[in-house]
Amino acid sequence: MNRLRRQQGATLDRVPDRPSRRSYPLILFLTGVLGGIWGCGTESPISTLRVESGRFVQKVTAEGTLEARDVVTLSVPAEVKNSVRIAWVAADATVVAEGDVVARFDSGALEDRLASGRSALTSAEYRILEVTSQGEVGEARLTTQFGVSELELELAQRFRTDDETVWSRHEILESQTDEKLAQDRMEHAEEQLVTEERRIGSDLGILGVEKRQAIFEIEEAESGLTALVVRAPHAGLFLRARDWRGEPVEVGQELWRGRPIGEIPAVDTLQAEVSVLEADAGGVTEGLEAEVVIESRPEEVHSARVARVDAIAQPRRRGSPVQYFGVTVELDSTDATAMKPGQRVVATIYLHREESAVAVPRQAVLEVGERTYLYVARGAGFERREVELGVGSRSRVVVTAGLEAGEVIGLEPLALGPRGESAPTEGETPPARGTS
Repeated sequence: MNRLRRQQGATLDRVPDRPSRRSYPLILFLTGVLGGIWGCGTESPISTLRVESGRFVQKVTAEGTLEARDVVTLSVPAEVKNSVRIAWVAADATVVAEGDVVARFDSGALEDRLASGRSALTSAEYRILEVTSQGEVGEARLTTQFGVSELELELAQRFRTDDETVWSRHEILESQTDEKLAQDRMEHAEEQLVTEERRIGSDLGILGVEKRQAIFEIEEAESGLTALVVRAPHAGLFLRARDWRGEPVEVGQELWRGRPIGEIPAVDTLQAEVSVLEADAGGVTEGLEAEVVIESRPEEVHSARVARVDAIAQPRRRGSPVQYFGVTVELDSTDATAMKPGQRVVATIYLHREESAVAVPRQAVLEVGERTYLYVARGAGFERREVELGVGSRSRVVVTAGLEAGEVIGLEPLALGPRGESAPTEGETPPARGTS
């Protein structure tokens, strides 16, 4: 007896705690058969939906920031021809009134330029005076030489000894030589006088250019000194300009003419700059209605309209494969007390809105070629009915023809019958399950 008990105990110890892998198919088969027997006649495995007419909305949600529609950029004045250094600049995001000073520049460089220009002007004027005086002296000297030569020529011609019966050959040649020499001296003096006048004119022309350059430099420096103060052209929010690294301009920074200092957006006309995911931007076009909610004031909804859509999608972060379309949404009205540029917003763009529409889940639609069908409950079963579809979202689509409100449809067309075949008609109409 004890031996039998020991054998039975050994047998029980070898019995596994769970069925082996080889017994799984048999267990699953028996479970499916028994489940089919037990569930027969209790409930149809097909989910159904009673279609109702209601409001259908197709929309896209996007995030972004508030930006000013009109922005005035403040730059280093054009009167400043060279670089200038910032002596003072208003703090970032400062509320300013019209005429308020937003930046001042260091006047040291312009004052040095003004002094240099004045020195160059004085030097040019002295050199002009010197050249003019030397020219007058030279012209007087050459004029005297010309007069003397002219007088000598006149005397030589008056007392010419050319009568061979009276004067010897030597005397006649000497008289001719004196006359020729006087003639050459007079012509040489005349040529020197013309050359001297041209030289003086050229020198005075060069000095005149230098003088005008000095005057121009003085005028630019004086004009730049008057433009060293930048004022706000209108009331708004002053925002400092930033470089390619996102760093704002600071006191002591050297800027060149035309370089932006900051900007003052007009806070009375704001718009939302949002980014729409490329996959959702297919139907986003100009003129669509929208609503904008400021994240800091979620209880307020502001009506708006799509004003612009970028032509090309771009990633918001370098190296990211996800691309977005930039969309500008103009607000119908701006609340200057509650809205500020740079605030985060969430915009809802309505692609389609219909107050009374018959919409069904996309999973209930059967597509056969270019035709679309729905399985509609009829009598004890379902009939496959051709329908026409309109706009739709990812989960629902509007039926424009072939289906009436109140009818029941099957949500599993492939379970009702193969593609292109009629659905079975025997049995009772399954109860509506999974309705919404």
